[in-house]
Amino acid sequence: MLLFIEILTDGIINFWHNKLRTFLTMLGIIFGVAAVIAMLAIGNGAKIETVKQIEMFGATNILVRAVKLNSDKMDDAVRRLSEGLSIEDAEYIKAVLPFVVNIAPQVEMPDVKVKYNSLEPKANVVGIDENFQGVMHSKIQEGRFIDADDIKIFRRVCVIGPKIRKELFFNEPAINSIIRIDNQQFTVVGVTAGRGVEKGSAAEQKVQIKTRDVESDIYIPITVAQKKFPLTVRQGESFSKALYNRVSDMSIEVKSTDCLAFAKTSITSILKRRHAGTDDFEIIVPLEVLEQSKKAVEIFNLVMVLIASLSLIVGGIGIMNIMLATVTERTREIGIRRAIGATPFVILVQFVAEATIISVFGGLIGIFLGFGISYGVSVYTGWSTYTTFWSVMLSFSFSVFTGVFFGYYPAYKASSKDIIDALRYE
Repeated sequence: MLLFIEILTDGIINFWHNKLRTFLTMLGIIFGVAAVIAMLAIGNGAKIETVKQIEMFGATNILVRAVKLNSDKMDDAVRRLSEGLSIEDAEYIKAVLPFVVNIAPQVEMPDVKVKYNSLEPKANVVGIDENFQGVMHSKIQEGRFIDADDIKIFRRVCVIGPKIRKELFFNEPAINSIIRIDNQQFTVVGVTAGRGVEKGSAAEQKVQIKTRDVESDIYIPITVAQKKFPLTVRQGESFSKALYNRVSDMSIEVKSTDCLAFAKTSITSILKRRHAGTDDFEIIVPLEVLEQSKKAVEIFNLVMVLIASLSLIVGGIGIMNIMLATVTERTREIGIRRAIGATPFVILVQFVAEATIISVFGGLIGIFLGFGISYGVSVYTGWSTYTTFWSVMLSFSFSVFTGVFFGYYPAYKASSKDIIDALRYE
């Protein structure tokens, strides 16, 4: 044990006298370890946000979205008497498919303006029914959600997202306040809780499910959205075309994940038949997308780790080169050590330990640099990163192994030198 401590001490002192050369030797290990940690942190962050987004949509949910048709396809659809997605579609699907638990149709209203006093926030106004909260697992932070009575009697009430609440009311009470949506007055009855996944985040980039920033949503009763707001008919557009796809989305909750595939097929068949064969909708199963995303992230992690590992290999080659030079420089010292009783094994251990010291210190510096890179990526790009203990240990262990592996050959050369030849070396 004392011999090992002495070897480590001598190695550290030797490297301290050659600080610049030692640091330059460490660079490959430092950047290799940092790259592995940063790449895995980015991949893990994307995976976690992906899961969050899938949880937001619901593991047993199916999302049906209206697809905007070009002019020719729209004319053809109108001739076939198709009306696009509608509340009637939702009611029919729920009535004929026993494994459907509930359906929440939604009407997005992109053309309306929201105003409170002199403030005009950028908000997403969405018409919903009483099933929305249960299907989408939305949580309330203040007040209540839209209920069946609001839908039935066309009550002008709204539930706002936390970003809208902060922008309009700051620290003032939001409940029972009056906001204007296209010059119609709505009473705020609730504020939703934050969802933790924002538009443009890593989750959206990885999952490929386009979504709005739900924290900027304002929910109103779907009956009010469809009946109490004038229909916008753009120039060159007929009234029937403006009425097409009066429902923008339908979130369909099924009993279990086992029936997702069959439910997707059945819903597609029903909507095709009701829409006269028009491809005016798309169906997304978030759980399927999650599985695809996980595979993509795993491949991404593997490729990135392999690329980053090349830096460790280059660093190992650098260690071997510097150790070979060190062995040549210290040939006479090796001869003296052998002459006073050091065995070849002691010389071998000495030089392997010195190579390991370089890789250990390089690995430790690389860990801190890896954390810094991960944090920088998170701050400047908005992508969440998550560094796991096993990713740190993997990269550090590989750096130590690199030092031992590439340091063994120079150490073997040092231990196999002839004592007489070593003593004669100038």
